[in-house]
Amino acid sequence: MTLSPARIIAIFALLSLTLGGCGQTGADREKRISGEQAAIQGYSSKIPEAIRYQTAFADEWRRVNEIKDLKAYAEGMRSRVIPALEKYVAALRMMPTNSPKLTEIHSKVTQAYEGAVAGFSVFLEELSDENVEERYRVLLKAMETVAHAEKTYRRHLGTYYAANRVLLDAPKASAIAPGNPTTPAAKPATEAPPSP
Repeated sequence: MTLSPARIIAIFALLSLTLGGCGQTGADREKRISGEQAAIQGYSSKIPEAIRYQTAFADEWRRVNEIKDLKAYAEGMRSRVIPALEKYVAALRMMPTNSPKLTEIHSKVTQAYEGAVAGFSVFLEELSDENVEERYRVLLKAMETVAHAEKTYRRHLGTYYAANRVLLDAPKASAIAPGNPTTPAAKPATEAPPSP
């Protein structure tokens, strides 16, 4: 029986696939999981601190949204809300992600919040009574992107933790955007979706 070159290549391909999975021994797998668990432990230890910053941001936003005067409202956004959001982003950047997979998962939510900082700044540019409602809707739309990134983050983090035999048991932060926000013109604005 002669084997054609195509069959020889197919046999080698099958052999390499079959034998390639055997390269990682149980000990190697346990060592890798142990390393991931150490990364998860360091990361998880910083989650409560990050959640405090996120909660502070949401609380400041909620308080500033109660201000009816547009000038005072804009100043509150500049001096209280944006700095609180920047502190949260700084806390996210400082999270120890000592694993390539954890870094990949975490970076997406961090990038979404970095975009939110820019969104708040753009919202305040040339803010007036005439454009506040429209700009606020755009801002909330940007925060929907953050909510989506958080949902994806939680799903991927849960999968990553489970793959490394760790139960995801971190407390969830309160909603990103304050409930029932109102703009300074005292007209109800669209409520942001709750944080998953």
